[in-house]
Amino acid sequence: MRPACLLFVLTMRSLLAQDTATIGTFVDLEGRPVANATVTFATSPPDRFDLLEPPHVVETKTDASGRFRIQLRTGASHSAWAIGPAGENGRWRSAALDGVVPGSIVALQAKELSATRAARIEGLAQLGDGPFTAVVRAPAMHAPNHELPVASDGSLSLPELPAGAPSIRLLGPDGRLAVGHLAFASDGTATISPVRQQLVEVVDEHGKPVAGARVGALTWQWLGGGPLQFATRNWHGLVEGPPTDSEGRSRLPWGPFPPAVVAWSGGKHARIARAGSQPIVDGALVDGTDEGGAVDRPVRLVLRDGPALRGVLRRGQQPLAGNGVVAKVTVQCETNGGASRRVTWFSHVERSAAAADGTFEFAALPRPIGVVQLLVATGDDVPTLVLARGEVPATPLVVDLDAWPLVTLQLRTDSAVPPSAVRFLLWPGDPELEHVDPIVLVGDRSGSARARLEPGRWFLVCTDGDGIATELVTVRGRDPILLQPKLAPLARMRGRIVDTEGRPVGGAKFLSWGWSSMDPELRTERDKLCHAHFGVINDGLIPMATSGADGRFEVRLMDLPSCKAAGRVSGTGGTAEVDYRPGEDLEIRLRQN
Repeated sequence: MRPACLLFVLTMRSLLAQDTATIGTFVDLEGRPVANATVTFATSPPDRFDLLEPPHVVETKTDASGRFRIQLRTGASHSAWAIGPAGENGRWRSAALDGVVPGSIVALQAKELSATRAARIEGLAQLGDGPFTAVVRAPAMHAPNHELPVASDGSLSLPELPAGAPSIRLLGPDGRLAVGHLAFASDGTATISPVRQQLVEVVDEHGKPVAGARVGALTWQWLGGGPLQFATRNWHGLVEGPPTDSEGRSRLPWGPFPPAVVAWSGGKHARIARAGSQPIVDGALVDGTDEGGAVDRPVRLVLRDGPALRGVLRRGQQPLAGNGVVAKVTVQCETNGGASRRVTWFSHVERSAAAADGTFEFAALPRPIGVVQLLVATGDDVPTLVLARGEVPATPLVVDLDAWPLVTLQLRTDSAVPPSAVRFLLWPGDPELEHVDPIVLVGDRSGSARARLEPGRWFLVCTDGDGIATELVTVRGRDPILLQPKLAPLARMRGRIVDTEGRPVGGAKFLSWGWSSMDPELRTERDKLCHAHFGVINDGLIPMATSGADGRFEVRLMDLPSCKAAGRVSGTGGTAEVDYRPGEDLEIRLRQN
C-alpha cells in the first residue's frame, strides 16, 4: 500500500470521551488461569502516529481465575498485552493482541518469555562518546516508547515487555538517531553492525555547493498489525547528519539498509535520492542495483524552490492560536533501470504550531512529494478530515471548524445483535488519486463513529469482518449528516492445507500480501475506487488465518473480478505462494523449504 497526495486534519482528543467496560481472561499454554498478571491496554487517536499525543495506557490485574475487567476508550482500537508472574521454571508468561475493541471479550493465551531483563549492547564504542539512550517499543501497534539510559559498557535494564521482538533505536548524546534498528538475541545481547556513512553533496540549480544545508536519511520500521487493521503503523525516524560544509558536503550514518537521503535549506528543497551504488541523476537512480555499493560515491542533491505548505486554523472568524500542527510527508524515490521503473516511498515529519492569527507554515519539505498529511490539534472530540490534494496548495489551506458538517457514520444491519467490531475507511473520492492510506475510524458498540468532513467527494468503505459496504459520498453544506451504509456479505474462501505427502497441516498460517490487476473494464468511479484500494481492504480483512488440526481454513474477502489477490502459506511442512479467489474445498499443497 503506497499513498498518493493526501491532506487530512485530526483532532487532539480521542474519538469519543466515554469509556466502555471490557472483560477478558489470561491463561497459560495448558489453559490454566494466570493469576495476578498485569494486563496493559494502549490506544492512540486514529492515524495520529503518536505525534500530537502519546498512546493512552491503562492497566489492570487478573484475579485468581485469570479474569480481568477494565474501562477502555470507546471508539478506539487497542493493543493489549499481559505479563504474568514467573512460573515454576522461572520464566514469565506473556501474551499480546492487536485490534481490541472496547466492550468485546478479550482472550489472551500466554507464551513463555525469558525472565532475564538485563541486556547489553555491544559495539557501542564505534559511535563515540556517550551518553546514549535506547528507545524501546513493544511489538504492538499502540505501544508507548520507553527511553532507557545505556551505561558506558553498553548494559541496560529492559522493562517487562510481551513476547516478540521489540523495536529498539539508539539516540546519541545530542538526541539524534544514532542507530535505526537493533535486535536483541535470546541471551539479551544486541550487536551494532559497523556503522556505515554516506557522503552527501548538496548543490544549487547552477551546481554551486550549498553550505549549511540540512541533510538527513529517512528510515522506517513496520509496527504490528491484526484483524481489521487497514493502515499499518510505521515507526519513522530521520537520521540527521551535520550541516553541509563549505563544499556542500556532509556524511550520514545509517544501519544495514540503504535509506532515502534528503536535504533542505530555507525555502529550497532537494529531490530525494536513495543511497547505494547507482549514479544519481537529479534524484533518480539509473542503471544498477541499490544493494551495497561504495559509500564514498556521493549522493548529489540539487536544491530547488518549492511552494511552502501554509494554512490557517479557525472557528468562523475566531483563529485557533497555539494549536499543534504536524506535517507528515511521504516522498518518493524513483529507480530507473532500462525499461523498468520502481518507486520507493519514505516518510518525514515536521512539527509546527499555529501563530496568534491561526496561521501555520512548513517552509521546507523534501521533494518530490507523494503525500502530505496534516495532523492538527483542534480541541474537539471528533476527527476533522481534509480531502486529498494532488499537490501542495498554492494558496493557504483554510481549516474552518464551523464550516464543515459533522457526519455520523452508522452501520445499518438486519441483525438484532450489535456488531463486535466495525471499521469505517475514508479515502478521497477521486479515482486518479491512487495509493492513498485510508483514514480509519473505529465504530463504538452501536456500530457508529463521527467525523467532521471537508465538503466534497469521499469514498467510504465499512466492514465488520463479515460484511462490507462501499459508497461514493458527496458531502455538502455545514449541517449534520447521517450516513448509514448497508452491509453485503463478504465472499468466502474455504479449503485445507496439506504437506507434500497430502497430509493435513494444522497451525499453518495463511497471509494476504498483495494483488495484481487483471485488465479491468471499470465503468463507474465507484468500481475504479474499489479497484484502487482492493489490496488494502483485503490485507486488513485477512492479515493472518490459521488452519485447524484437520488442515482446514476459511478466510473472508472482498471479491472484485478485476483483481487477483496473492497470498502466502507457511507451516511445518513448508511454504506455498498462491493466487486466491473465492471458492470451496480448495487444496493448498506446501513445498519443502
